[in-house]
Amino acid sequence: MEVRLANWSTDKQKIMAGAKDFIGRMDFNGFLPDSDAELSDAISQVMSYEFVEVTVAEHDGDIVGGIGMSYIPSLWNPNAVMAEELFWWASQGAPKTTSLRLLRFIKDRASSVGANFLSFKRLTSSPNGVSKVYERMGLRELETTFIGGL
Repeated sequence: MEVRLANWSTDKQKIMAGAKDFIGRMDFNGFLPDSDAELSDAISQVMSYEFVEVTVAEHDGDIVGGIGMSYIPSLWNPNAVMAEELFWWASQGAPKTTSLRLLRFIKDRASSVGANFLSFKRLTSSPNGVSKVYERMGLRELETTFIGGL
């Protein structure tokens, strides 16, 4: 398995397939684009931001997982850079080590780009055990987010 930074122009179809898999397993996705074209445009836009990186795990020619991260100064402390997860996903058929390998890559990458803090989310549809993985990474639960349509 190779864990690497994604390239939208060469990885587009595989990233789209992964995004649709992820969206299909979420409890609430009403705020996400409805069509493939809109989803593709949204992902392309996100990946164009200089402060966003998408990392993928590739196994046997397929992208089996990915993590999107933003690296921005903290709103509360502009001297600290926050590495914040935008999404992360592993396909149901991915090798068991996929998530751990992605998370280790991100932790090293965040450190190498000068981030001071990591922030990851746990969705209500996240697999059991995600919190324990985060805690093993040295993270602690800080808040719960509520979301709904207007």
